[in-house]
Amino acid sequence: MNQDHKVTLWVVLGTLILVVGGLMMWSNPQQKPDELVDPALLSNSTSHGTSTAVSPKVTVVEFGDYQCPACAYAHPIIKQVLDKYKDNQNFTFIFRNFPLAQHSNALTSARAAEAAALQGKFWEMHDMIYEHQTEWENVRDPYSIFESYAKTLGLKLSTFKNDYESTAVGNTISADQKDGEKVGVTATPTFYVNGKKLQGVPTLADLTKAIDSALAQ
Repeated sequence: MNQDHKVTLWVVLGTLILVVGGLMMWSNPQQKPDELVDPALLSNSTSHGTSTAVSPKVTVVEFGDYQCPACAYAHPIIKQVLDKYKDNQNFTFIFRNFPLAQHSNALTSARAAEAAALQGKFWEMHDMIYEHQTEWENVRDPYSIFESYAKTLGLKLSTFKNDYESTAVGNTISADQKDGEKVGVTATPTFYVNGKKLQGVPTLADLTKAIDSALAQ
């Protein structure tokens, strides 16, 4: 192969790489760090928020997976944030379900939390599931463990079981996951502060800084 043919071949290969790369980026767009997400996709009528305020100034949303180690790591950070802003009616925290396929008990644990929510104990079950993740994460059928949590919380167990298995609870989890997919969630936990995505698992300092900045605007 002479030199001219070699140059031509490299030009063609380079062009193909650029075209294919461009198509991949176009077909799988990723949200930019400073790009705001449509608020309608971050919460809905079944979303669990910590504030009863109609229009809080600052909303933090987490898309989480109960079996995710990083989510369990972030959980105590979130609890500290909730304690810091518990009396601030301009702040709310919303949790959305995003069970990952690689976690065999992610969906069942989400079902347990949503079943407890129907008896007014979402946050209590949410905390117990995260704080006892090592008890159930590798159990083939963890329902009996979740039922023991429900008993501890004083839930009616027959109702809990029916709700745990219900289509309605499955639909709630599915709706959360679909919203997450629409805004580009691919990993857990993923956090948004007033629609702006935070990168990775934030530290307590980083998260409170973002919240205080939004409150001050």
